[in-house]
Amino acid sequence: KLQSERDDWTRREAELKSEMEHLRSAKRLAEAKLGGVDLQRMKEDNGLVERMAAEHAEEVRSYKQEVAALENRLKWYAENQEMVDGIVATARAQAERAAEAEARARKVEDDMRSLQMELGPERRGKVKPTASGAAQAKIKELEAKNQELCDALKARQPSNSIAALIQAAR
Repeated sequence: KLQSERDDWTRREAELKSEMEHLRSAKRLAEAKLGGVDLQRMKEDNGLVERMAAEHAEEVRSYKQEVAALENRLKWYAENQEMVDGIVATARAQAERAAEAEARARKVEDDMRSLQMELGPERRGKVKPTASGAAQAKIKELEAKNQELCDALKARQPSNSIAALIQAAR
């Protein structure tokens, strides 16, 4: 008998708690209506705000990834520009050496001509240029190497690349 009464009181207590919660909810709704606030609309707006905040966080994450990728790309371009600058410096140095060798070869040829003129017509054919052939071969070799480096540079750095724009700006 005590057990059944206890069960009845427990059930009654649960019913009263449920009714109190329902009354509290009704009180909040009535107070909100009295204050001019629509609770249902407020809940919907809160849901919308939460969705927009999640979307914003996703966009921020996406933009951060994009910025990181662009920074890596810029770093790569800067590193390649250093390499290209080294190639350009090498090509210029080789072009200068080729020009110097060519100038020396011309001087040797001019010296040979003036020497042949001094010797006269009977000995002109007998004096053979010794250094001029080696100098000419070296000139040809350096010119070929210079052209090869210039072609490699053009292939590596097209005129519409960022590296070319940076180089042109310098």
